[in-house]
Amino acid sequence: MLQRLQDLALSFWTTTPVKLWIIFVLIGMTIEAFLKAEKNQPWRNIWFNVKYSTVYLVVIFIASPTLNMIVSWVSQRLGVGWIRLDIFSDSYAQQAAAAILYFIIVDFFYYWYHRAQHQLIGSGSSTQSTIAKSR
Repeated sequence: MLQRLQDLALSFWTTTPVKLWIIFVLIGMTIEAFLKAEKNQPWRNIWFNVKYSTVYLVVIFIASPTLNMIVSWVSQRLGVGWIRLDIFSDSYAQQAAAAILYFIIVDFFYYWYHRAQHQLIGSGSSTQSTIAKSR
C-alpha cells in the first residue's frame, strides 16, 4: 500500500505541472512578504495561506480530470461542445484574445468565490481591520 502511494506521488510530481505551480506560489509568497497588503500579518495567517493553497492544488488536480471526463461524456452524447473555442486558433492575436477571455472568466468566478468565503466563513482579519479603520 505504501509503495503504491509513493508511486502515485512520484507520478503526480513528474506528470503534472505541480512543480511550476509551486514555483509560482513561492514567487507570489516572496513578493507578498516584501509588498505586504497588511502590516504585521500574523504567522498563522501566512500558514493558513500555505494550507489553503495546498488544498486548492489537490482539489484542482483531482477535480480537473473528473470534470473533464464528465464534460467529454456529456458532449459526446449531445454531439457538440458547450463553447466553441476553435475560433481562437488561427493567429497569435486570437490566442492572446483567448488567454484574456480565460483570465476574465477565472477572475470573475474567483471574485464571487472570494466574496462567498467572507459571507460563509466569516470576516477574516483583513475585513475586521478594514471595519476597525472605518470607525
